[in-house]
Amino acid sequence: ECEAIVKRLDAQTLGPDQARYYSLFPKSWVDYYGSSFTCKAKVTQYSPIIPGDYRLTSYPVGIYEWEISNPTDKVCEISIMFTWRNDFGGEAVVPVTEDKNGFTGIKLVSMEPDKSDCEFSIGCEKVKGTQVTYASSTDIDTLYEDFSKKGSLNNSTGAHKIGAICVNARLKPGQLLKFPMVLAWDMPIAEGFKDNDWYREYTRYFGRSGTNSWSIARDALINTRVWESLVDSWQAEILN
Repeated sequence: ECEAIVKRLDAQTLGPDQARYYSLFPKSWVDYYGSSFTCKAKVTQYSPIIPGDYRLTSYPVGIYEWEISNPTDKVCEISIMFTWRNDFGGEAVVPVTEDKNGFTGIKLVSMEPDKSDCEFSIGCEKVKGTQVTYASSTDIDTLYEDFSKKGSLNNSTGAHKIGAICVNARLKPGQLLKFPMVLAWDMPIAEGFKDNDWYREYTRYFGRSGTNSWSIARDALINTRVWESLVDSWQAEILN
């Protein structure tokens, strides 16, 4: 057994020569290649912004496709935790699991939806060889401590503003693992000048209740590869 190495994936924590950031709107990439990473990690981030497709472009969702590789000659255990805080009326975290699709996630909701400014969902696809757990807390440090000790979360949620999901896997020597995570939000009303408010375009497809963030997240998890292909196709026309 080896001692766990835990890192917050931000520039201040990692220091120089550990990661590189690239971008080509609407996609961006972070490559965690440095010597402090036993297993190497890359994440591709994008939203389905497609020229001429006003439906997909309106979707309030971000997709994070993780690629983890084990370049060593030993089995390595890795975990990725994704946290979120709902400061827009969030009062509770509710788990969501879809065994049929293999999706697991949480919704960060208001106890009184009519008074909520925004509902959020974070979720992921449970691909082969992974375990997915979730939790919520009143503070991020508690989640970070639990994650640091076990590389997983306790599947306990409650009346909190902060929630997290965690993907855990054991990688064989030379193994490559890919899985998507998504963040979706439902904030249906856009505030205009002098109370000239209107419903955002995506509500034509998901409704106006403000409680459909998981439906948006599910759509993203189902269509991740298709949407990325659409982005790549129109970019290729320019790049080539």
